[in-house]
Amino acid sequence: MYAYLKGKLAYKTPDYAVVDVNGVGYKVFTTNVSGFNKNENIQLFTYLNVRETEMTLYGFVNQEDLRLFEQLITVNGIGPKVALNILNHISAKDFYVAVMYDDEKALTKLPGIGKKTAKRIILDLKEKLSKMDITTEMEAVSLNEVTSKPNSALGEVIEALIALGYDASVANRVAKTQSKAKPDYTVEQLLKLCLRSLATM
Repeated sequence: MYAYLKGKLAYKTPDYAVVDVNGVGYKVFTTNVSGFNKNENIQLFTYLNVRETEMTLYGFVNQEDLRLFEQLITVNGIGPKVALNILNHISAKDFYVAVMYDDEKALTKLPGIGKKTAKRIILDLKEKLSKMDITTEMEAVSLNEVTSKPNSALGEVIEALIALGYDASVANRVAKTQSKAKPDYTVEQLLKLCLRSLATM
């Protein structure tokens, strides 16, 4: 029904924002409420959840978060409120990387997600997310970007770091940074460099 709302932020609570659109106030449960300022012009991409007794609007500052939210609520046991809470604690990109690398550890750190639910998320969403490009404001990330050369030093180092117990999102970020700095390094050299970097974090 509503693709997006564009208007002024009338007021906010820790859980939702009220957006004034031509004199009508829309209550929208959203991520990043603290990032909005009163009377600021904002645009939220929306999802309307219709139940027997109520209709609830959920809003997102970008379409990627909305698309991920829509995928999350297809997982058995994850409703809109849980899905929204997940996106309040992890970026779309980091969630995407965790699912692609079967990183249950990263997922179980999220509120409301136990080991069984983490397994279910990976099982239900891995194939779906592999067909999506999850973007951030500064960077586009896709599965092909991360694993286009599975036998490359970068891919092997990421797998090695995950095997050592590091979160997939952290392993991916550190390995990519060090690989760009030292593109000619071997797997062993790059892995040592990453481990030194991680030790200082």
